[in-house]
Amino acid sequence: NINLSVPETFDIDIDTKYGTISGSIVLYRSPDGYVAMHPFTRAGFKKIDNEEAALNLLFLAASGYFFEGTVNIGLHGKEKDKCQAWFVELGPDIDQSDAIDRLENLIELMAQAESVPLPMFGDAAMKLDDDEEGARKAFATRVKADAYPASNECLIYGPGPDFNVVYPAKGIERSFFVSLVNALPVLEKLRGSIKPPDNSRAQQRYVFV
Repeated sequence: NINLSVPETFDIDIDTKYGTISGSIVLYRSPDGYVAMHPFTRAGFKKIDNEEAALNLLFLAASGYFFEGTVNIGLHGKEKDKCQAWFVELGPDIDQSDAIDRLENLIELMAQAESVPLPMFGDAAMKLDDDEEGARKAFATRVKADAYPASNECLIYGPGPDFNVVYPAKGIERSFFVSLVNALPVLEKLRGSIKPPDNSRAQQRYVFV
C-alpha cells in the first residue's frame, strides 16, 4: 500500500560539533508508519543495500524524523521483471542524540580515512572488532582471489601481504575499523519476518542497532 508516484522530501538539518549536515532525502510514505526508498532513478537501477538504508534512517533520526522503518525496494535478484522488498529498521535505543553522536564519530573517521590507506581485504576489516579468526580467514581468501593481483590492495601491500603487518595490534589500520563498526548502525539479527497484506511470501526484517 505504498504509492511510489507520490514522493515526499525530508529536509536534513543536523547540528554537529563539526558543523551542520544539510540536504534532503526523498521517501515514500506508507499508511502503517513505514517509508519506502527505491533505486529506480539511479543509473542501472543499482540496489540500495540495507546498510545504506540504515544510514539514511540514521540521518533522519538525527533530524528528528522517526519511522517504524523503511521498505527498501529493488529489482528481484533473479526475475528482473519483478521487485523485491527488504524491511530495514533502527533499533529502539537509537534516539536523536545517539544518532547525532554516531554521525559525529563517522565524521572523525572520514578525516582519518583521507589521511592513510585503510584496506578492507574483503570482509576482514569489519571482523577485526570481535572475530580475529574470521578476519584472518577473510584476509587469506581475499589474497587468494583471482581479482587480487589487479586490486588497489595488491598495489600497496604487494602479492603476499602479511595480516599482522597490514593490521598491526596498535595501528590505526585496526583501530579505525573497530571504531567504524561501533559508529555505524550494524545488523543485529533477523528478527522474524513481515507478512504483506496481500498474503504473499513474508519478507525478512533487518534490525540495525
